Amino acid sequence: MPVTVEGYLRERQSLFFSRRMQLADSPQGESSLAPGKICGLLPDSATVIVRIGRELRTVPLPKLVAGLPASQFQAAAEMLHGRTLWFRIEQGQLLCGLCADVESEFAVERVGCLAEGRISECGAICSSVESKALYWIPVRESVWAWMSNADVELIGAGASLWTASPIVEGSPQQGLSLIRVAEARREFKDLVIGKELDAIPVRKRAGGDREIWLATAVSTGLLVECESPSGQDLVLNKRIRVEVVHRTEGKWKRIAAVPQGTRRYTVSLPPALLRQIESGKGLSDEFDEFIQATLTGVHPGASDVESLGALATADPARAVIAATLLAKAVPLPAKTVAALGDAAMEWRTRSKFSPEVKPYLALNAILLLDRLGRLDANKLAVETPRYSAGHWRSRLDDWQWESVAAFHQLALRAMTSLHAEIVWRYAFKETLDQHVQRRFAEVRPLFRSGLTPSEFSRIAAFGRALRLRRSGPGPLAEALAAATSADEDLRPLLAHREEYAPIASRLVQIYRTLPVSGTGRPRQLLPLTRLRLEEVLREISGQRLDLTFGRPLPLKVSVESEDEL
Repeated sequence: MPVTVEGYLRERQSLFFSRRMQLADSPQGESSLAPGKICGLLPDSATVIVRIGRELRTVPLPKLVAGLPASQFQAAAEMLHGRTLWFRIEQGQLLCGLCADVESEFAVERVGCLAEGRISECGAICSSVESKALYWIPVRESVWAWMSNADVELIGAGASLWTASPIVEGSPQQGLSLIRVAEARREFKDLVIGKELDAIPVRKRAGGDREIWLATAVSTGLLVECESPSGQDLVLNKRIRVEVVHRTEGKWKRIAAVPQGTRRYTVSLPPALLRQIESGKGLSDEFDEFIQATLTGVHPGASDVESLGALATADPARAVIAATLLAKAVPLPAKTVAALGDAAMEWRTRSKFSPEVKPYLALNAILLLDRLGRLDANKLAVETPRYSAGHWRSRLDDWQWESVAAFHQLALRAMTSLHAEIVWRYAFKETLDQHVQRRFAEVRPLFRSGLTPSEFSRIAAFGRALRLRRSGPGPLAEALAAATSADEDLRPLLAHREEYAPIASRLVQIYRTLPVSGTGRPRQLLPLTRLRLEEVLREISGQRLDLTFGRPLPLKVSVESEDEL
């Protein structure tokens, strides 16, 4: 640092200096510009010390790197330390960059990636080519793939310059995105399942039971996931043609693809139902146990509260049935109430994001949580001096709210599982004529995952053939069409819903009777709703309906209004 020597005391070996003779090369007037470098970080870990000319100035890190999350402040300061940055005075404030970036899209170059901490808070720091201002690009706004911390360095792989746009339109101070540029938006919209594109593998991911690669989409430069179903290794940096097999909308967009010609297909039915059809066994062992336990009033896995906790940890589904039977005792001690509620909540936690759910299990959990939530908190508090009535009231309210939330999810699953119920009924309940039964037996082994295109086509062709029969099982034909097409008109299927999918249809109808206010769903089930759900559960057990509902499916519902659902 150049200085002006003001004096020297030989006897004390002291040097006195100042900066008075140095040029005033820091920005002074409005719109003046000057380079600067970071030379330190204040103890608040949110403000950097910047040397601009002969002055030391402080700059908040969010002003230095637009959109930077607080968790990355220190790492960003260390990365930028010593790098020449440009500053300007604008409306009396010291801002980073030669000017403001006002375009909806502009070119940027990578400064560096920050990959420590939660992956959702990782990303890249970039610099505007025109203004030299610094911006933050979150990882989820720069890729079409799920990333690990080690993968963050691949953001923008293969490109020296990127085209970026503000995450919030018109406000680059919130950070930038590589995905929201116009070309990428159009590309993502066009990348439907089955669409082909060129990609370049750049990294193989370690671990797991599948071979997953990260590949750069040639058209946009964004990372996508690429899987090789055959297990054959892809060649790094060698351009290949891939086919989209999965896409995810939302805040973190994802595209999964496989090399052209290696795609495997799965019928859009819950995994448990596929196993039932393939094996020819319509009732699972768990459902048989549920029926037997309901008849005897005793569950073999947990005949008392002491053994319920261990069962809930090992097998939450069986624990829900055991808890339902134990809840029939009157009165219910506070210790028992807590154990029953914990068992039901354990099942609820594990099943919330499951690809499938059994309606008989969900209804048992919903009714159990609703019943427990209606108990008297004051009476429970008398039995447990350590816990106040307020504590119990909070737990009871949580259980009641979870019963409504679980019913909401069950109704959504039922709404898009009409075809699953119809297929199950024709596979195990309904009578088919001899010719159709023989054809169904031929394709039954194909109801599994990992089908080749020709195998998948056989199931779709079977459904189309049923449509051509004058007196054939029309509902089964429509259900198979829904299970083998992602763009199917569901009006013919909905026309048969009450007759051939009565359980799913009734659950949707019951849910629609719940009152909805401006604050959302009610916090407890109506007494009439509970009675109707109990009727559905009795029908399931009485008719031995071991149904399975899957996740809401991305099917095209062509209806005039939501009333048709």
